[in-house]
Amino acid sequence: MQPVLRLCEDVLSDGAAVSLPALPRMAFVVHGAIAAPDGVLRDGEAWSGEDEATFKAGPEGATVWRWELMAAEAAVVLSSTGIVSREKLAAHLDTLPAGPLLLRGDSVAFPPGGCAYRERAGTGVRPGGHRPANPLHPRHDPAGSLSRQKLARISQRRRQVQAEEPAVQDLYRYAD
Repeated sequence: MQPVLRLCEDVLSDGAAVSLPALPRMAFVVHGAIAAPDGVLRDGEAWSGEDEATFKAGPEGATVWRWELMAAEAAVVLSSTGIVSREKLAAHLDTLPAGPLLLRGDSVAFPPGGCAYRERAGTGVRPGGHRPANPLHPRHDPAGSLSRQKLARISQRRRQVQAEEPAVQDLYRYAD
């Protein structure tokens, strides 16, 4: 049976906690803060892993987008006090390649009223812009296709962009 990639939005009230079974997943904090397996995550930060995970919202609560790769017949139902969860989309992966996969989360930031120009292959720069694109969507790549060195360069560039453009990230918070 082919797997499904699911995107759910979880809204956790202050101090609410949720425990999730072992699945390949990524969690992205849209608003607020959560305690995750590797530490505290705040607005715009993400966590990924395959083991069981517990997330606990901070004092102001949190909104989290959760991507999970699961069997089509499986269902992860969050039933806990202080949590509202809804499935935003589910995609059957009929052409999933064999072998290990890498779940990647990238982001793209646009100013209010901005538009997405068509990209030219390989440039990573939008026409009329001078900043590299920084996409936000889960992607599956064969795990062997990215070296540790390349992943380190990607992470370093993302940290540089985030440090240079805090005002653009603030726009996301107030766009909703």
